[in-house]
Amino acid sequence: STVFWNGSQGVVECETTLGAGRYALLWNTDPHAQLSSIAENQIRLMINYNTIQLLTPPYVKSDRVLVPLRVIAENMGAKVSWDPGEQRVDIVRDNHVIKLWLGSTEAKKDQQTLTIDISPEAVNGSTYVPLRFISEALGAKIEWDEVTQTAKVVQTSL
Repeated sequence: STVFWNGSQGVVECETTLGAGRYALLWNTDPHAQLSSIAENQIRLMINYNTIQLLTPPYVKSDRVLVPLRVIAENMGAKVSWDPGEQRVDIVRDNHVIKLWLGSTEAKKDQQTLTIDISPEAVNGSTYVPLRFISEALGAKIEWDEVTQTAKVVQTSL
């Protein structure tokens, strides 16, 4: 079972796959409330079971979900900075540093060199990176729910 909570709007969604079907429960102070809509070709993102509202949406490229880096990193407690001279993004969390370069499939976590499936790219002023790469680099597990088109990121450790 999974519980989604949006405390700012007083909404709880619960879902389970126990038994032969899929069941959902909704609690909301609005008598006309419905379950979150699932738009075709739209990806819902959750971090630690909180739905993240993105100004620029995630997209799929070469079977990878790309997300705006800053929103993901900051929602996981990291600080993000940009070095325009090197076209580099630095992500710092708990004394660990992750460095990514636009257009490069090479990244660094502390002094370890890592390879990214798809290089970070700038789209409308945001740097997009593969969700699985940045989530795992920041010490999180990721699950994909095909039915609701939801990527669920759950922090473990760094």
